[in-house]
Amino acid sequence: MQIAIGKNLKRLRKSRNITQEELATRLGVSFQAVSKWERGDTYPDITMLPALANFFGVTTDKLIGMEDINKHENMWNIHKTVNDLQKAGKCEEAIELLRTKLKLYPNDDGLISTLAITQVMAHYDAEQAMPVYKEAIEHFESYLDIGRNEKFYSYVRAILVFLYYGVGERDKARQLALTLPHIWESREVLSIEMLDGEEYTAALKRTIALALSIMADKIDDIGSRSDVASVKTKHIQRLVLGYSGDGDVGEKLNKIAEFVK
Repeated sequence: MQIAIGKNLKRLRKSRNITQEELATRLGVSFQAVSKWERGDTYPDITMLPALANFFGVTTDKLIGMEDINKHENMWNIHKTVNDLQKAGKCEEAIELLRTKLKLYPNDDGLISTLAITQVMAHYDAEQAMPVYKEAIEHFESYLDIGRNEKFYSYVRAILVFLYYGVGERDKARQLALTLPHIWESREVLSIEMLDGEEYTAALKRTIALALSIMADKIDDIGSRSDVASVKTKHIQRLVLGYSGDGDVGEKLNKIAEFVK
């Protein structure tokens, strides 16, 4: 939980056109204390909060930034619930929840993008999938213009690759795919290099099992690639829900070895 009192104090002080020294004098503290509050190095004593709130004519909740804190907690709970519903195959319930929350937070790009993803996951046949894909593409392209979360930005681009392909824009899909990181730049490959000993060995095994799961599933999909809507929806589901890396490693190795020989 991040308390935004320093940022709020600075904004409120500047809106009143007063200096840190002037505010400090009114409160009976040093200007160094005010400076530390605004930088976030320290927080005002709890007994100071009512005086600060009264001085600026705001509530203590507004001063602390409780609205932002509550929204962050609400968003975390919303996305957790949606993820649980997705995993349980209850995408329609997740869509209804997201539509309800978007009435409360109509401009939240995370909710809009998650709604688009869940809509795609909920539709399989070609007739239903095409308009859903196109609507999702609009949402995701809009996010790419303003996205600030790097992890989610890459995630959106990966999903867009499949959506472009699903609506027949294969050149666009390929060009976007080529902008994604190389496999050796992925977090799965790089993060294990920060480990040593048994931790490194265990993490390397998990990464190999994960890679085998992905490749084995791709081999299994070869026979059904003509059903574009179904295959792309399946890939998007995997991007959303992830790969566990569970299963018989030997069986996956044999499948891959048989395929590549």
